[in-house]
Amino acid sequence: LLSVVENDLPLYESMFTDEKYMTDLGGAVDKEQALTVLKRHLSHIESGRGMVLKIIPTEGIDYFANGYDSRALSILRSGVGSVCMWKMESDGKESTEIGWGILPEFHGKGFGTKAVKALIDLARMDGKEKWGTLHASTGVSNIASNKLCKRLGFTFQTEFDMEFYGKFIKANRYELS
Repeated sequence: LLSVVENDLPLYESMFTDEKYMTDLGGAVDKEQALTVLKRHLSHIESGRGMVLKIIPTEGIDYFANGYDSRALSILRSGVGSVCMWKMESDGKESTEIGWGILPEFHGKGFGTKAVKALIDLARMDGKEKWGTLHASTGVSNIASNKLCKRLGFTFQTEFDMEFYGKFIKANRYELS
């Protein structure tokens, strides 16, 4: 995991403009909106109110034997997704939200689980007083993310309508104490 930087716009464009990646988040956005997401994430880092990390596999990948095409190889080297957490206001209280996303061609390889677990471990090392209880909001239809929450010990709280960059989706809310 490496901190996201301004030069990671190609990764953000790959993620947020990809219809399959954005299926459970209301649909793809344009490149300008992908830049807006990156700027928002950078502001979380700069303010100290969040961590945003790109996922770059360093082990368990044989770059020549997996049958990845040249686009996938390029993305694999620059990141297969991201994992983040940030402080936010929710129902008049400060809380910490954790989120993640893996490009579709890298689904099912354990990158998301390993990255979310590593971020949770980082948050615990920082101490509960800094991050408090972690919350995750996943699209109701995002089976993989819902399973990931349960696998890592998150507890289901409620189903709700969530806005994600101007689009509303049905989401599940999880909590990890």
